[in-house]
Amino acid sequence: MAKRNGQPNHAKDWNAEFERTGSVSFQLAARRLKRLSAIGVVFLVAGIAMAVAGRSTGDRLVGVLAALMGAGSVVAFSKQLRQKGPAVSVDARGVTAHYTWRGEHLVPWAEIRDTSVYRTHGTAMVLLIISAEFESQWLSNNKAGGAGRALATANRSLVGAPSISLPSPLKLDPDELALWIGEKAEELNGG
Repeated sequence: MAKRNGQPNHAKDWNAEFERTGSVSFQLAARRLKRLSAIGVVFLVAGIAMAVAGRSTGDRLVGVLAALMGAGSVVAFSKQLRQKGPAVSVDARGVTAHYTWRGEHLVPWAEIRDTSVYRTHGTAMVLLIISAEFESQWLSNNKAGGAGRALATANRSLVGAPSISLPSPLKLDPDELALWIGEKAEELNGG
């Protein structure tokens, strides 16, 4: 297998699958989701304990916030674990993100300006840099409403441009996927 920067290069396999079948699909990393869910349970239990046994109002407030964060994590990651089908699919139309809570969103190749990877707390997210016009259109069609706008604002602050994050964690190297999508967008956009 060819290597890029000393890492395995799956791009050749993905390109071959794309040519052969017309699409390539990527799954979520179930083992990683289970670990993140377990961490959420720890936050939930510790938060409840702190909320109940906290010595001050500040301690109790931090406990409530930790419990809420833990509960939200458990719900979100558990929901992702039950997701059937791919988390991301790539075909002639573009890149489709299959979100458990926001539905399915297609980003056409013509709208992908670049790609980036953002890392935080041991998790990496692949970001598709898009046009401001497409971001506006995406937000107006987004089922998530205010949460979608908040996510778009957060994504924009990560890379300094309008962007959409793909579901994570994926069962692959995010840098390799971002590079491949960027190269594929350039190829299909005639650039």
